[in-house]
Amino acid sequence: MHGMRKRSICLSLLMISGACLSGCLRQKVLVAVEQDGSGEIAVTRIMPPVTVAMILEQVAHMPAQARHGTATEDPLFNTAALRAEARLYGPGVSFKNARKIDHAGHRGAVAVYSFLDVRDVFFNAGLKDGGMFAFAQFMHGESFDMMPDQGIPSEAITFQLTTGTTSRLTIVLPETFRDLETKQEKLPENIRRKLGLIKDESGTNAADSTDGEVPDEHVRAAMDEAMSMYRNMSSILDVQVNGELISSTAKHPPDKPTGRQTVFALDFAAMDRSGRLGEVMMQMAGMMDPFGGSSNPFTVFYGQEGFVIESAPEIVIEFKSR
Repeated sequence: MHGMRKRSICLSLLMISGACLSGCLRQKVLVAVEQDGSGEIAVTRIMPPVTVAMILEQVAHMPAQARHGTATEDPLFNTAALRAEARLYGPGVSFKNARKIDHAGHRGAVAVYSFLDVRDVFFNAGLKDGGMFAFAQFMHGESFDMMPDQGIPSEAITFQLTTGTTSRLTIVLPETFRDLETKQEKLPENIRRKLGLIKDESGTNAADSTDGEVPDEHVRAAMDEAMSMYRNMSSILDVQVNGELISSTAKHPPDKPTGRQTVFALDFAAMDRSGRLGEVMMQMAGMMDPFGGSSNPFTVFYGQEGFVIESAPEIVIEFKSR
């Protein structure tokens, strides 16, 4: 049984590493909302040189029929795919424009989308889907237009709005975001200790990263490969109200001058600098079922350096025109 668990963790780490090949980038999403509910979504994605080289090599070795949408366009700036991506944010979202990023070996794009009613906008917060589209778009372009509409995902962030002299924007958060502190307290004590969540009598972390068990060479190799990818990853979702921000019920205070509220931020580089990334990776892999399904990884991230999340059922932001 012990050997089976090690094989399971190793397989899960390899799966995480494979997913990172599709999501090894820094992504920022900004939703700007006007008082009447209209607005724009700006999606910025930047890939480091190592990921750029990897993608270009894979495209070069793909059969011609598999490179649909890449023959006449830069595979790292596929406007057809960026245009098709609008449907992932809701039925009322349309593509507006895109700008290429190409600086010092880093490649990417800033794509802007518009909407008339923020109540028609949603974001899939499921980690299993994060980054997959961002990578696949480089390969397939227009083929995303053939994807069937899936409706609002079960793990979606959605919006409600009441307009007036003072408008009220409600950001409804999915179950995976909620009550993470309570969920984390239910983790086994040895896991909480490894993650540095238990303090000793002096107030310092009482982490025991081995717990009498040292990962074998295969698990360690898989973890090192996954970590090499995760170090370059980050994801941020900000919501900005274009007006005078009056109040917010968020745990993390907004930036009042800009009216910007961070809903979610995950920076693996910051987690790595804290020395916790390796253990977080091991525990996340241990929570995964390599044959389908997994526990909520946010439970492991919660409280770690570089992770910001709003874990109440909703955030209510009140704002008015300037």
